[in-house]
Amino acid sequence: MSDTESGGRMMRRGARLVLAVIRLHPRPFALALLGSAAYGGAVVASSYALGEVVDRVVVPRFAHEELSTAAMVAGALALLAVGVVKTASTVLRRCMSAVVKARSDASLREQVVTHYQALPYLYHQRRPTGTLLAHANADTEAAVEVPSKIPLAGGLVLLFVTAGVWIFVTDPVLAAVGVLIVPALVVLNAVYQRRIEPPSTLAQQRIGELSAVAHESFDGAFTVKVLGGEETERARFEKVAQRLREAKTEIAKRDATFDVLLESVPALTVVALVVAGAWRVNSGEITVGTLVSFINLFTLLTFPLRIIGYVLGDVPRSVAGYERVRGVLDEPLHPSPGTRTLPAGPLSVEAEGLAFGHDGVGGGNGDGGDGGDGGHDGKDGPRIVDGVGFTVPPGSTLAVVGPTGSGKSTLLLLLARLLPLDGGTLRIGGT
Repeated sequence: MSDTESGGRMMRRGARLVLAVIRLHPRPFALALLGSAAYGGAVVASSYALGEVVDRVVVPRFAHEELSTAAMVAGALALLAVGVVKTASTVLRRCMSAVVKARSDASLREQVVTHYQALPYLYHQRRPTGTLLAHANADTEAAVEVPSKIPLAGGLVLLFVTAGVWIFVTDPVLAAVGVLIVPALVVLNAVYQRRIEPPSTLAQQRIGELSAVAHESFDGAFTVKVLGGEETERARFEKVAQRLREAKTEIAKRDATFDVLLESVPALTVVALVVAGAWRVNSGEITVGTLVSFINLFTLLTFPLRIIGYVLGDVPRSVAGYERVRGVLDEPLHPSPGTRTLPAGPLSVEAEGLAFGHDGVGGGNGDGGDGGDGGHDGKDGPRIVDGVGFTVPPGSTLAVVGPTGSGKSTLLLLLARLLPLDGGTLRIGGT
């Protein structure tokens, strides 16, 4: 698969992620986008105003021409008004983007936790606690990272389009020089998407593994101390932490390379524009004010180009987090066997031919929902409980004894209906 095809596939997955998150809280997202669009319009207006001030105030002043007070005041007020609009729109966009991020993260986390509560016991039994926590914490945070930046990127895209139209109208020759940056950035981002996706996905998996090992150590702290396994647990944790460190380091290396290239492309384009613009001024095709306005606007455009590049660079990590979250939310729910009101007083327990087996023991591999825990069917797995039958009269006690791993705990979970029966009949209180 080529870099362009891989980048396009990642962008489509990223677009689905953004649309899904926008649906959670559309109103603050729309306000953030409005603020970003207003900022883009103010940037274009500021460049135009700057060019007019240069032509009508600065150049005549250096030429020792007479300047009216009204012209100087009008220029100052124009620049001040544009500055106020830029400030207000920036505040609106940042506040609403923060709201989008916080609320979307909370909504996804609530969905994951709610789905956890509805999933069968087997789902939780087959996944480490740390992995489950990572889905409801690190993965949701990663998933909303890019959508929270979309208002900024969207407004900057609008700024780029508006500025592009203004640039072509002002001087097509300089515009042709400046537009060369677009294909360079497209190719650069496509290559980056292909290079950064594998380590980003791996890093999210490593976070879940590290959380799982940490929580296992906490839960089994007394056992570890009794058996003298502190050094073993420490070495185990260091090994998993080193894997996460290696994945994060690889991401940092590739990010650093991308950042250098992303910074250099706009800078080189500005140099080319200065050279071409000076030639155009000398030939009398444009004024000094137009060149200043053009260079100022393009310099301002390098910021949104870098921001858009950074947002695109975060897409693989956000997609990886969101797909791990979707793995949980897409896990099928199975109806409970129903409930009945039991008679009051001591109750009997009758079991006939109880059977239960684990299908795909250890199948939960920590990446959320791909182990297939729904639709339990232990026919192909080892039978932990097979053909067990007993009767416990009301008010009596029955002792269940056997070696470790013989199914004592599994039998109690079956009686509590925390595990589904593969066969047999269980009656409590005769029902």
